[in-house]
Amino acid sequence: MGKVARLKKTLFLSILFILLALLVLFVVWNVQADEVTPNQNEADLIASNRVWIESKTPIPLTNDIFVTPFEKNTDVEILKKW
Repeated sequence: MGKVARLKKTLFLSILFILLALLVLFVVWNVQADEVTPNQNEADLIASNRVWIESKTPIPLTNDIFVTPFEKNTDVEILKKW
């Protein structure tokens, strides 16, 4: 009788733990954070781009492709293959 009671208790606690884990996962999964968009105008973006060009910061296009502007008046055109 002791082994059966211990087995039932273990099974009950296991099922309870799994259900609790699923409940927590469901609650966390459904939480949606509000995306905060910065308020920037065109002048701020142009100034930021000038800083990138003056410091010659590599601009990442993909994981393995970077563009480094060499001079102040460098024009870079990115062509995408269709």
